[in-house]
Amino acid sequence: MSESTSHWRVDAVPVSVKIGPFSNQPVRPDLPLRTPQARVLAALAPADPSDPVSEWPLVTRAQLRCKMGFSPTHTMNRLLNGQNDRPGSKHTNPGLIPLGLIEVVVLNIEGVDEVNLRITKKGIQCLSLHDEKKK
Repeated sequence: MSESTSHWRVDAVPVSVKIGPFSNQPVRPDLPLRTPQARVLAALAPADPSDPVSEWPLVTRAQLRCKMGFSPTHTMNRLLNGQNDRPGSKHTNPGLIPLGLIEVVVLNIEGVDEVNLRITKKGIQCLSLHDEKKK
């Protein structure tokens, strides 16, 4: 390849593709929220998004499940972590955590690690876009 065309190389990975922290699936920011996902984000949304992130609500999975009215099934895991339709299938339903819409916050309370969930700024933006599309 000549020096004048070396900047046209296509073997570089695109900058816009990001691999989620809990998944090998690329995160797609244009992916629309499903209604159950939007309900989870709404349950985690702060009363005032302009408050500092440290004041946004932290809830455990059990507290979120009670707040949402889910029975202890795999529904919450599917919403948070995602799922494949079938093993080997290309169709996936990405979860809120791999999409970066919810963050996992681990608190050490008297020597016991407690896993909590909190919505992210990106999650609030997606929720507001979802609400605007429904109107």
